[in-house]
Amino acid sequence: LSNAVTFNSAASIGNLTLTTNNFVGNISLNGGTLTLGSDVVSGTSGSLGRSPIAMSNQATLVVNVLETFRVLPNSITGDGSLYVYQNNLYLTGNNTYSGITYVGVGGAAVLNLGADSFSGSAGTGDITISSATNADSQVRVHRADWLTMGNNIILQPSTDGVTARNADFVKEGIGNLTLTAY
Repeated sequence: LSNAVTFNSAASIGNLTLTTNNFVGNISLNGGTLTLGSDVVSGTSGSLGRSPIAMSNQATLVVNVLETFRVLPNSITGDGSLYVYQNNLYLTGNNTYSGITYVGVGGAAVLNLGADSFSGSAGTGDITISSATNADSQVRVHRADWLTMGNNIILQPSTDGVTARNADFVKEGIGNLTLTAY
């Protein structure tokens, strides 16, 4: 797909899954859910290019890819939320979306804020890190500069009855991190 793309849907009703498409142009999500990737069986996934993503009407962007890692360089704005289902996702854009960031919805998930770089953030809403019954989940701040985060960070570890599963928030790299929420 090329040029600007707008996905309009009544909030929480419409769903669109990208498996092989590659966007070129601005992306606007007006309600509903846009899923990048399909499922754990096929592992197919599309691309959102590098252009800005604007979310409104509580739109949701879901990343459900099976690659070893995926970089999402887009700048994400608006009142929507980001859900990371599994594997490694690197956010390298300076994001200001105000909805929640939920990590670990479907399995082992790692959300990296930056890639030893000077950019990469998770918007301004709460960050929930939830381990699955068979996998750990993490958010890693990996910036080369000073980052101040005002997000509430919610850790939800779990157990499968035998093994404890971790939900971790980790600071890595040479940069500095200041957390201002309580």
